[in-house]
Amino acid sequence: MTVANSLSWSRDDSLIKSLPKNIKIIRAKEFSLLLFHILFSKLGLGKLYDILEKKLAIPDKNIGWLPIAFIKGKKELKKRKYDLIFSTSPTVCAHILGLRLSQKFNIPWVCEFRDLWTIQPHYPFNGSKRGNKETTLEGRFLLKSDKIVVVTKTFKREFIRNYPNLLSDKIEVIYNGFEQLSPIGYSKNKRFTIAYTGSMYGQYYPKQLYEALDKLIDKFPEVHFHLLFIGNVEKQIIDEITRYSSVSTEFIPFLPKRELPEILERAAALLVFQLGKYSSVPSKVFEYLSYQKPILAIVPDDELREIVRLTGMGYCADPNNIQEIQNELVRLYNDWEQNKLPKPQNIKVLDKFLRRNQTKQLAKLFNETLHSQ
Repeated sequence: MTVANSLSWSRDDSLIKSLPKNIKIIRAKEFSLLLFHILFSKLGLGKLYDILEKKLAIPDKNIGWLPIAFIKGKKELKKRKYDLIFSTSPTVCAHILGLRLSQKFNIPWVCEFRDLWTIQPHYPFNGSKRGNKETTLEGRFLLKSDKIVVVTKTFKREFIRNYPNLLSDKIEVIYNGFEQLSPIGYSKNKRFTIAYTGSMYGQYYPKQLYEALDKLIDKFPEVHFHLLFIGNVEKQIIDEITRYSSVSTEFIPFLPKRELPEILERAAALLVFQLGKYSSVPSKVFEYLSYQKPILAIVPDDELREIVRLTGMGYCADPNNIQEIQNELVRLYNDWEQNKLPKPQNIKVLDKFLRRNQTKQLAKLFNETLHSQ
């Protein structure tokens, strides 16, 4: 079950071709709040829309998808037998659907969190009525589901810390991954380029990197640092970043995955950054590893940093330590200038991140869930 009229700003329709043809896809139309956002904005009522969204769009903006999805889900389960329900978030609405259908038809349910929800460091509704509602709802997901899947060991630790009654063996860690190793070459030019793929929104952008570069350029004015962002970026972030006039920056809108390698060839390193007290492990990191290019990781000293270092191509710095970021930039730049960028080591260590192996892990979990009923 998925959405029929997605208005996502990062959409790659080519990925659906990788699915087996015998998979049945059921699509439910979404009553999109984006239309109201556009209308209110045109009327000069953008702030009013923001207030209404915070009060009414619970648990998230996809709430308009849920009613029709539930109707279609019920119709499908009445005419065909299914062994198990699997829901994955974001959107959290998928877990509401999974919970309701599981209870109505008495079918085992596995829920997956690809991101943390109410216990993430930047959760905006702590202490509010909405926050209390959503925390209660999250607790129901964890209690009522038969198994829980998370994409990092950090997520598992945080769930257990925040929900002490949650049993450790109920939670399975299955990382994101990549389809196959896809090494990308490097075409060196005069500009020292660091590339990033993915969206940036709200306060999520590499401010510390720009602060470090701004100070570094004063020391090395002859160095041509160039940052390349591929993906959708909110206007206020572009405005904020372009204030750093000393740093050359280029923005390319979202591209399908198949078009990335040609663009990324010109990058000396690929960027991943995290904010907050600990890291998630975004799916882009595994794609980066499959490309076998150096990775500049501005992340806390935790699980993500361990993964980045697996092939010996990681340059890692704490996001809260500008001097450390500068040191890693200088080290990376010197390796680039001297044509000594590291080559990948111990590639077999990445096998566990191949999607076929992760699919086996998920299938095993499904079988265990069914046999425990």
